[in-house]
Amino acid sequence: MITTAVKESNRRNDFSPEYQAAFDATFNKAMADVSAICKANSQCVTEVANSLLMARLVCDNVECANDHAGGAVRNAALRYGSMLDVGKLVLGDFGWLIGLKGPSNTATKSIDAVVPNSGKTSVYVSTSVDGTTQYVGITDNLEARAAAHSSQKGIEIDPIPGLQNISREDARAVEQVLIEYNGLGKNGGTLINKINSIAVKNPIYAQSLQRGAALLKSVGHPGF
Repeated sequence: MITTAVKESNRRNDFSPEYQAAFDATFNKAMADVSAICKANSQCVTEVANSLLMARLVCDNVECANDHAGGAVRNAALRYGSMLDVGKLVLGDFGWLIGLKGPSNTATKSIDAVVPNSGKTSVYVSTSVDGTTQYVGITDNLEARAAAHSSQKGIEIDPIPGLQNISREDARAVEQVLIEYNGLGKNGGTLINKINSIAVKNPIYAQSLQRGAALLKSVGHPGF
């Protein structure tokens, strides 16, 4: 799914072959380093792959891609790695030379000024007791949806600040980005959602992911 999304983003956003090659090299290096850290932990690999997809959506230069990829490797080492992995990261042995520096906001596309189109739809999430996102969705009636989820699924939901009363198109874009970021359970992710909000083959897929990622970044949602 992640590889498909990257290829679709390359094709539909008309990135130069040189940049595509440079990003692919960064992507492959990050995944190789992460494989050494994550080992057999599929959740670790999925989280990093999703972070790299987000980097692909918000970056349009190699410096930005490297910065975000380095942040993804850092997070994997700190969350899932051994003390040796953390030591290698600090010493730059993984080749990122980032120390404990996270992804920069200065090299990304100019998306901070992005604002959602107004409407009546809200984006919401449900978080499990261990802090992972277990469900994402959109609704025009948050109170009724909360009651339905409580009785039918036994989960509580919270609206994402800044993403209430927006257009349904923007809400679907954000929802799909969150699905890609957290992953459907059937694909090894944390979500109990059953299906995508926007199919990969939909002509608006890549553009919607870019829009959704920009909106999540603009409201300061964790991970963006």
